[in-house]
Amino acid sequence: WYSPDEIVIAFERHTSSKINRFEDLEVLSTLGFRGEALASIAAVSQVEITSRIKEKERGVKLILEDRKIIDKKEIFCPIGTDIKVKNLFYNIPARQKFLKKDFTELGHITDIIQRYSLAYPHIHFIYMHNDLNILNCPALNDLKTTVFHIYGKNVAKFMEPINFEEGNLKLHGLLGHSEISKNNRTLSSIILNKRYVISDLLFRAIQEAYKGTLMTGKFPFFVLHLEIDPSKKFLLK
Repeated sequence: WYSPDEIVIAFERHTSSKINRFEDLEVLSTLGFRGEALASIAAVSQVEITSRIKEKERGVKLILEDRKIIDKKEIFCPIGTDIKVKNLFYNIPARQKFLKKDFTELGHITDIIQRYSLAYPHIHFIYMHNDLNILNCPALNDLKTTVFHIYGKNVAKFMEPINFEEGNLKLHGLLGHSEISKNNRTLSSIILNKRYVISDLLFRAIQEAYKGTLMTGKFPFFVLHLEIDPSKKFLLK
């Protein structure tokens, strides 16, 4: 963004929509496409954003509450964009009541950040809570290193790479040995076109491949990336 006026547009609904025509829905490759995320977040929280491009000496700072602009100005700041979201649902008490205890909500947030660290090992993820460093995954573009930072050395050393390609389908990732099998399947990750998904069908197929190698009641641990051309149609039975 080049000016305070331009950064305001980012918080309007559909500003960053990826859809220009109906056919675009068939070839989506982004995590979102409606362009409503910032607008929705700003409507239920207090948001502060600072942003600067390398061509400019100064950046932009914008503060919003309930999607209303409280302050906007040019400031000196590092190159890049920083967004802070505070007091989620502060203006919707009925919705705020549905939030669980802080510890529970922190667990949900931690889980999703870990999943997307595995989905994007080429991006540096730093995750902190109350000045405590919970996760720091360097941008090394190495999935096994990311597994090491999330689950530890004793898990990473028992994982083997897998690579498979056929037609429009690509499969790659890490498969765990029986030594690191789990009591449930929630820790394993299936990443479909860079998006973390929960698929009972795919998990059962992977579990079937492990048949005969795991003890009864144990589940395989794996991180698998599945890439499929979004313009192609596949039928899973």
